[in-house]
Amino acid sequence: MDKKINIEGLSGKQISVLYVAAFEAWLAEMADLYFKDRQVFKAFIYAGKLNNVTVAKACGFKNRKNINTNTHLVELMETIEADLLAVGVLVAKPAKADQADKTETLDDKAIKKLKAEVNRLQAENVELQTRLESTKISAGRLSEHAAVLLEIENMGKE
Repeated sequence: MDKKINIEGLSGKQISVLYVAAFEAWLAEMADLYFKDRQVFKAFIYAGKLNNVTVAKACGFKNRKNINTNTHLVELMETIEADLLAVGVLVAKPAKADQADKTETLDDKAIKKLKAEVNRLQAENVELQTRLESTKISAGRLSEHAAVLLEIENMGKE
């Protein structure tokens, strides 16, 4: 139904009325086709909604902005999308599920990062404990040497 509507010399209000009539005519034609072939709307669906570009082109609009700026067309699009959703032509996209997936992905990344940090800290802890033991042993030896030197010093005073 790709046709162009001639809007030369028309006022904005006249264009609006003409576009609403063209949309309603397209919708009536699509409804008739829908009863024959339930897949008829498939070409007009993108991301779970009616695609403004393909609908505008099929209706003969100058561009898709005509659908977005004409309040009557916006209301009609919302109504038809709700109807198509109700009969199963459109499928609702679960926004919360998408957000949950992103959150889980972020949580997974955070968990991996934290696990890596825990592993690094555990390795550092083992190294520091080894150094501490080595220092204790050295301190013990030094303590023994200090005791011997003190004893020698005391012997010299006697």
